[in-house]
Amino acid sequence: MLVQVYLTTVWLARFPLPTKVATALFFDDRRHLAAYYRPMLQIITQPTTDQRRFGQLLLLLALIVTSYLVFSKPGYSQPFNHFDKLGHLGAFFSLAALLQLATNWRPLTQLTLLLVYAAIIEVVQAQLPYRSAEIADLAADMLGALCFHLLLLLLRRWQAR
Repeated sequence: MLVQVYLTTVWLARFPLPTKVATALFFDDRRHLAAYYRPMLQIITQPTTDQRRFGQLLLLLALIVTSYLVFSKPGYSQPFNHFDKLGHLGAFFSLAALLQLATNWRPLTQLTLLLVYAAIIEVVQAQLPYRSAEIADLAADMLGALCFHLLLLLLRRWQAR
């Protein structure tokens, strides 16, 4: 216990946090931690109108960047086989998060829209001589979107407690 108090004191001296958060992090007081994080989580679970507008701008920028990356000629080597699947998963996790922030649509509608976008990407890539279409890419895309919506469901249930 003495070591924990000492480490807490040293850590707080370098990285000051609100007392409630520090207490929750180091002494397992989950109520204070929940009280601190709930307002931050509301940005993704219940965004305001201004936050939605900002999300729409971010979504548009993300779609432009994603489209450029998936249709341009790759100029990099993969560190290991199927490394690009991690990129697909991460990109569609992010797109799902931005789509949630930007719209008030039901999850099934959002997932359907992301599936259509992923399918269009694969169809266009099949036509490009320097790209190839793979069903595994489509699966990785949808896995990323599903992971976000599963996380969102868990966050909403946690907030309701």
